[in-house]
Amino acid sequence: MVALCAGGIAICTSSPVLGAPPALATTELYDTGSDTWSAGPSMLSARYAFAAVRFSDGTILVTGGVGASGMLATTELFDPTTREWRAGASMHFARSWHTATLLPSGDVLVAGGLGELNGSQVVLQSAEVYRVAVRSWALVQPMQNPRDLHAATLLSDGRVLVAGGFNDSGNPTNSAEIYVPGTGQWLATSSMAQPRGALTLTTLKDKRAIAIGGSDTATAAEVFDASTAQWTSTDRMVYPHAWHEALIRSDGRIVVVGGEVAPTRAEISDSTATHWAALPITKFPHDHGAAVLLPDDRVFVAGGSLGDAGVDILNGAATAWTTATEMSSLRSRHAALLLDEHTVIVIGGSGYSQVAPPSTPSRPQPTASQSGLPPVLAVIALSAGLLSAAWLIRRRRFLPRNDAPN
Repeated sequence: MVALCAGGIAICTSSPVLGAPPALATTELYDTGSDTWSAGPSMLSARYAFAAVRFSDGTILVTGGVGASGMLATTELFDPTTREWRAGASMHFARSWHTATLLPSGDVLVAGGLGELNGSQVVLQSAEVYRVAVRSWALVQPMQNPRDLHAATLLSDGRVLVAGGFNDSGNPTNSAEIYVPGTGQWLATSSMAQPRGALTLTTLKDKRAIAIGGSDTATAAEVFDASTAQWTSTDRMVYPHAWHEALIRSDGRIVVVGGEVAPTRAEISDSTATHWAALPITKFPHDHGAAVLLPDDRVFVAGGSLGDAGVDILNGAATAWTTATEMSSLRSRHAALLLDEHTVIVIGGSGYSQVAPPSTPSRPQPTASQSGLPPVLAVIALSAGLLSAAWLIRRRRFLPRNDAPN
């Protein structure tokens, strides 16, 4: 239904505004030299909104996410030598929209996310570590705050900074905390100036970390100095970003691309991560997409926007985008990682195959007569709601609600 909601005019609904594409188990391999795609091995389970990390030997660990029947606790491991997936140990909690961080020890920290309890969605406070040596998960001290759609990054001293996300009331938070691997404990640290959900955290070359986006308006980024435990703001960014991608180049400049409100917009920082400048727009929209920094400093961005197969590549000089061959499947909420020097692997997500696509789900919006609002208000709600509704409900609406978690 269309209604006047708290905080302004938006589309309020108890069901998705747009149809949710199914979860995918397929993977694709992109050859950066020949601009060609080949089919990769399918995962054991279809999933989206999962987290993936690459170990130093090239093995990839995929954790959780949302599958056909609900949120997943299962994990899978990709062997780069045999190019096959095998089942890993299941986590203690099913979770999606969580973070997974590779620790200096080679273990993996998984924190927070959205889970299910007695058929209801809950924001998780729990954290667990995958112990590589024994191939099993161990619970560690819970975070000080429950959060999902947050961000995490490994600091130069081996600790993990976690910041932002949405709390158990569904509101973006400005809180931050630090995980200490040696003790398995979480330490409180200073909060950001601004609440941020669906943000990115990136560790800079000078050992600081930067929080970018997480809002539907253009704002300053914030830089965290671990030596003082303080945040400082950068200049105001050019565009708003949330559900975007941020990658740091070899020269220290950060490329930020896509996001909910400005899916074709991109920008770049200076080497001090203080000032921002607009980049050319991408051909394809990229929110809920996936990006990889290639060895030659090019930026590869694929998919997003409720299912898109488009690929844009920013040249090494960071001056122009070129379009690459499209993926064979429309994908969003997927992952992309560098498999080797010349190969990118794109994993899972939600979407459809382009080889034999089903009839495209329509994206109907209520008419003025259906909405129950006067025509003028209905028109305003529909136009404003296209932007604001996505920010208000997108993070919840794709999750199956009536099935028990796997």
